Amino acid sequence: TKLPLSAPRQYSFFTVVTRTPEQEQEEESVLLPHIEKCILLYLFVAAAAAAAAAAAAAAAASFVGNYYHTIITPHPPNNPNMSNDGDILVQGFRDIGPDGSGSLQWFCAPDRWGLPHDDNNNDQREGRGGSWSVDEDANQLTITPPAKKDYWRKTYYRPIMIKDDGPFLHNNPLVVPLDTSAYYTLHTIFDLTATRQFDQAGIMIRINAEHWIKTGIEVVDGKARLSCVVTNHGYSDWSTQPWRGPTATTSSTNNNGGPILVVQKVPLRVHWRAGSVVVESQYLNDDDTAWDFVRIAHLEAGSAATTTFQAGVFACTPVDQRGGKAVFYDFSIRTGSHVEHNADDV
Repeated sequence: TKLPLSAPRQYSFFTVVTRTPEQEQEEESVLLPHIEKCILLYLFVAAAAAAAAAAAAAAAASFVGNYYHTIITPHPPNNPNMSNDGDILVQGFRDIGPDGSGSLQWFCAPDRWGLPHDDNNNDQREGRGGSWSVDEDANQLTITPPAKKDYWRKTYYRPIMIKDDGPFLHNNPLVVPLDTSAYYTLHTIFDLTATRQFDQAGIMIRINAEHWIKTGIEVVDGKARLSCVVTNHGYSDWSTQPWRGPTATTSSTNNNGGPILVVQKVPLRVHWRAGSVVVESQYLNDDDTAWDFVRIAHLEAGSAATTTFQAGVFACTPVDQRGGKAVFYDFSIRTGSHVEHNADDV
């Protein structure tokens, strides 16, 4: 039997409140519309959240898919930007002119210091002994670097060393967009005759004095090494690995009493990819002529939509000039870039 609402039945642990049928009907008539509105609101919010989640997942999948397709994985063969045989911007060494009058020009020419070579061992003048020449028939450039000129900024050595004065033969500066439309490939083959610690030669890309990369062969502690120096925000970092290509040690010695190392036929390829740089080398004495991946690095080019860079070949003898030289047999800059390395797990 249900009791009136005003007369609850008492139990020892709890109180039971009962209602008449009329009271229950009245409560239902008041509460039901509110309950229905809450249910409809819940269903609407749940549907909107599901739609938003589905849209976000689709956008994320599209971004990831496009990223791996356009940035990391190789592009289709019909994309000219992803090929190493694009338009030739520079070929060979036959057009070297001062102040931009040729397709190539010097930054710190070897002979600019006006100090000729002197066999006197006591001659320690910086800038001494630099020269260069071109054999147009053979398309060869020979650089004899001046003494004690180099590229390095601040890192590691004490007292702090800042050098920005080595011989660097480069293209007329390119103004390039910092997006995926600005891809270039640099290629050269060279010999290095090294007589002192840190004698070096190779390819350089330079944005300014505080942002550049030089890579090639450098003699370190008596051994030829593949070398890569990357400088950003005025500080250099340096990575090396053993060079396993042809290297000869001559029977004669230099006038400092050490051996003369001759590193022969070094193929080097550097890719510029909108601020990213990929370095590759090749070993002509191997049956496998594939290009070996050496390093991926970043050159900070600022927040502008474009940057200006110079690209070319360099050689330095930072300790002294005692017979060190580099002979470059070819050099080219082309549009486009194709690198075998990618992020796929294959």
